[in-house]
Amino acid sequence: MNNREWMKEMSDMLLIFLKGNRFSLSSFFEKASFHIDSIEELAMIHFLLQDETAVFLEKLAKTRELFPSSTNVHKKHSGKMAGHIQWKKTIEARSREGFTNRATYVSGSKNRTFGTKENKVLKACLNMLRSLVQKHGEKTELLSSVRDYEQKINNYLAFSPLTSISCEEITNEEIKDVITSKVSLYRQAALLLLQYNRLNAKKMNEEDLLHLFQRTFWQPEQMDVLFELYWALKLVKENTKEATLHLLYEGENLVASWEDMSYTYKLYHNSKGSALSFSVKMGEVDESDHPYLARKVLSQKEANRLGNQFFATKAREHIFWQGRPDLVVEIREKGRNELYKAVVGEVKFTDSETYAREGLRELCDYLYFAKVNNSYAKEGMIEGRLFLRDAPFSNIEEGKISAYSLSSSTNLAITP
Repeated sequence: MNNREWMKEMSDMLLIFLKGNRFSLSSFFEKASFHIDSIEELAMIHFLLQDETAVFLEKLAKTRELFPSSTNVHKKHSGKMAGHIQWKKTIEARSREGFTNRATYVSGSKNRTFGTKENKVLKACLNMLRSLVQKHGEKTELLSSVRDYEQKINNYLAFSPLTSISCEEITNEEIKDVITSKVSLYRQAALLLLQYNRLNAKKMNEEDLLHLFQRTFWQPEQMDVLFELYWALKLVKENTKEATLHLLYEGENLVASWEDMSYTYKLYHNSKGSALSFSVKMGEVDESDHPYLARKVLSQKEANRLGNQFFATKAREHIFWQGRPDLVVEIREKGRNELYKAVVGEVKFTDSETYAREGLRELCDYLYFAKVNNSYAKEGMIEGRLFLRDAPFSNIEEGKISAYSLSSSTNLAITP
């Protein structure tokens, strides 16, 4: 399975689970160093970043003249001639009066207005773009290239007839009409406005999501996070076929939560929010008589001491070892608060056997060093799962550890 294939599968799953707020992406965005809160916000950021938006604003900067509409205005005068006399209209007016007043004249003039639907769409598009930059411009490094958009829009509006135009009641039908305009600037504005309205209504499809992920998670460390998201979605999909997926509430660290007849399940990413802890304090090994541990403690203490002198960030001197698994599923019996069982997952986006072995070592550490309420977890309480991109094996289950790859990702069911 190539990258596009698994990302497409991931997009399909995500579209289903995001509906009704039953899957959270917050921890994945945080781990990828994106300071955003939702897939909708990410979509708006990339809406600003897309080439179509940049091309539109470049064309705007070169546009010096807008197109008004003109209407003929006729006015009847008595006793005087004013403006351009419309003789046909004048004769018709005198006829209606029975030709009793030869001093009746009808003049004509053209009334020009910029309040056309094309200009309304253009102004609505500019207001929308300016609002998006103001809202998201300082929030993520992704937008460093578009922070001058607001100034470009302000500069244009300051000397444009658009200033006096109201666009508050523009309809989708009017926007669609402008798509057929002969003027490319109006056409582009209408297309951008329709695209924005669709995204704002949360009507993204699978291709939208796929394109979004490909544009966002392109650096190696970000692809790692995206691969973690894929396996999180697979776990949820495979384990909620006969279960109820819960609604998530603001402030929760959960990725997803579900329940069956007897148990509740909570999925965490990056172990954030989990009741499990994965650390060994220095005091637990400080008095060890084993030569290796004694020297390891001395080595780490010296590294901490020197690091605190060399660097601004201070080391956590009381921690001897600490880990953070990519995925944790906590299982509890209904009606009971204590942890019944947990499944710990380590994800490696790799074809390298060396890197896969490293993931296996990390996973074994989590199983042996996992703690509940500061005490080591009971034997058999923790299961481990290794998720790989590719592997020279099908699904493997050996004791408390299972291994999966893209080519063999069946049987992901979690059993208490």
